[in-house]
Amino acid sequence: MIVIARHRLAAVALVAAGALTLGACGGGDTPAAVVNGHETTIADVQDATRAANEIAARNGQQPTSPSQVLGTLMYSSEVIAFAEENGIAVPTTDWVRSEVGKVVDVGDGAITYYRTMIAAQGLNQEQGAKLGERLQSTSVTLNPRYGRVNDQHMLEAWGADWIKPVETADPNAADPGAPAPAPDAPAPTP
Repeated sequence: MIVIARHRLAAVALVAAGALTLGACGGGDTPAAVVNGHETTIADVQDATRAANEIAARNGQQPTSPSQVLGTLMYSSEVIAFAEENGIAVPTTDWVRSEVGKVVDVGDGAITYYRTMIAAQGLNQEQGAKLGERLQSTSVTLNPRYGRVNDQHMLEAWGADWIKPVETADPNAADPGAPAPAPDAPAPTP
């Protein structure tokens, strides 16, 4: 009986430690970025990335990274406000929920992402340049897990240059440790 209680206590402690560890990794309401006081949470980034990648997969397109999605989401309040100030149609939350929701589940992050993307697509070249100037004057705080913000206020994701591709051995290739055959040597017979 005591042994069982100890095992249960150990299991409870292990689960609690795992929950604390996962909680420390960030998520949910943890900020991914704050721009001029407007906070984009990690949950928003995850929701928008999931929705964007589900749509991309259905259309045979490449997936997008959370850093790419955050690069749009973090400036959503600025992009939407600029579009509205310049008479550009910005879809409502209800419209995105209805229309995009026909294809994938959309949460708050995905709704904001698609509203921002559609608003930005409505800008002409001159408006895009003006928006770019406006974004460069913003105050940005970025969660370092997503990268850094460069001098132009664009998000630069950290490169994964420490990850090297695994090379698989070619079964027909010569053994790299074997001596090279003599130039005029006859081919080996099986």
